[in-house]
Amino acid sequence: MTNSTVLDSHFTAVINAIREGRLIPFLGAGANLCGRPKITWTPKDGYLPSGKELATHLANISSYKISHNDELLHVSQYVSTMEGTGPLYQRLHDVFDYDYRSNPLHACLASLSSKLQQKNYPSLLIVTTNYDDVLEQLFTATNEPYDLFTYIADDRTHSGKFRHKAPGAQHESIVTNPNEHQGLDLAKRSAIVKIHGTVSRNSKTADNDSYVITEDHYIDYLSQASQIPSDIMSRFQRGQFLFLGYGLRDWNLRVILRRIEREQNQTYRSWAIQSKPTPLESRFWATHDIEILDMDLHDYIPMLNMALQVL
Repeated sequence: MTNSTVLDSHFTAVINAIREGRLIPFLGAGANLCGRPKITWTPKDGYLPSGKELATHLANISSYKISHNDELLHVSQYVSTMEGTGPLYQRLHDVFDYDYRSNPLHACLASLSSKLQQKNYPSLLIVTTNYDDVLEQLFTATNEPYDLFTYIADDRTHSGKFRHKAPGAQHESIVTNPNEHQGLDLAKRSAIVKIHGTVSRNSKTADNDSYVITEDHYIDYLSQASQIPSDIMSRFQRGQFLFLGYGLRDWNLRVILRRIEREQNQTYRSWAIQSKPTPLESRFWATHDIEILDMDLHDYIPMLNMALQVL
């Protein structure tokens, strides 16, 4: 468990990064478990699934004999290969087309975004690999304006690009020229960037959904680094990331870190919140200049809320 001296130093650095517009919260599938009771997850029980729970759900539908070490991308690849991306997308849509509960982590980010606006600090750039829309729904419910960027996968015309929806806009626009994009204005409002796609809640089918979830998707994704809008990428280049809900076994984490490191010319200390890391995990994070804090998100978020009082 992380000691109090390390925590004091950590939160001081986090507050400085927030004030200077460098902190980038980065949400993984484990973020969905923050504040969730210890239950056996089932679809539509009101709580978002972890990556492992989603993998088990897909495996059960497809009669795939999942093992302890099977990850979501392996199970998704099996479904895609054996049945096609259509059935895979529809099963994902059936899971995520639902009004799930927000959790303390979502509430912390929405509250922080509002506070930054009130104090005229730079707004938040929040990045997530999750497919649900709980964070967006909470921002909307609390009247917190935000730009939404979502990655497009499996589209013959726009695959690899991003969709952008500004506050109050009726429709999304395609970022056709990512190197010239100037639609991000963190001086005015926060932005949510869904770098692995999203469910589309406007239809009962998955026709407009987008998911980076199979092994093939990740291979394609690695080749699309240049498609991230330039104004988002410039924030990445000088960002300090706060990884919430990631573990070493998250294959997508390694893809993400490679993309970030490819863009940063200078070194910026980042942080990961992970309970009881193994020596291998600690070494992995340290190799990428990421300080690991040994604690559960359930314990970390209330402490972060307390630290944010100084703003």
